[in-house]
Amino acid sequence: MIRVFSIVSSCSGENGITAGFSDMTAEKLSQRAADLGESIEYECITGDTVRLSFCRSCNNCFNKGVCPLDKTDDMAKIKEKLLAADIIFFCSPVYLAGMSGFAKCVIDRMAYFAHRFELAGKTAAVLVSTSYSYGKETAEEIKKALQFMGASVAYAGHVCRSRNNPNIYIPEQMDRLTDEISDRLLASLESPGRFIEVWQDQAFIIRKKINRRALLMNEIAGVDIPDEVKVCTERGYGQYKTLSEYVSKTYNGWDK
Repeated sequence: MIRVFSIVSSCSGENGITAGFSDMTAEKLSQRAADLGESIEYECITGDTVRLSFCRSCNNCFNKGVCPLDKTDDMAKIKEKLLAADIIFFCSPVYLAGMSGFAKCVIDRMAYFAHRFELAGKTAAVLVSTSYSYGKETAEEIKKALQFMGASVAYAGHVCRSRNNPNIYIPEQMDRLTDEISDRLLASLESPGRFIEVWQDQAFIIRKKINRRALLMNEIAGVDIPDEVKVCTERGYGQYKTLSEYVSKTYNGWDK
């Protein structure tokens, strides 16, 4: 069973274009997985169905590993589903040359994931919809955020609602596109470290140095250890040279 969770950062609901892109991709992925004797469990949440508060920059998540707002809105549920998934679809429409406010809010509330590589071992696809332009730029912006969190982003791209390509209303174009996305997602599941980029490995190395410094300061001067350092230490990140090595040796694809 391959677990797919899609967060559609649009309040247009399940009948919106962005949700449609997610559903089309999930349907094709299900067909391709079936050819391999696997099944897909797909869940999609749209922005109109959840309550979400803006990050208040209290830094509690970095220092204590807990966001106080998780008790007051639906972000805890979103995090739980993200961490339980084998594949994550992070979807957004283009609003004023960038991601939606909802998408940015979700990413901001997950900022501490970047210091803990919380999405390491997860395969992700960034699915963006746009009327005319800035689809590529928006997809790349979201991709970068997920990569900071440790995700293996197998695909990041967009569809158009106008005459531009790929057009979500032209079945032939969408069939080719969803084939490509499915191929990349399944390849990532088979080889979890395949789509991790060099700069992600470099970020992992830098984080290890920061963690070692924090542990040393605790030992020498009794300085409190932030929760993010404790988590990284407990997970044994220090034993691995790079994020690629950690993911490749720790994750063996989806549960079969």
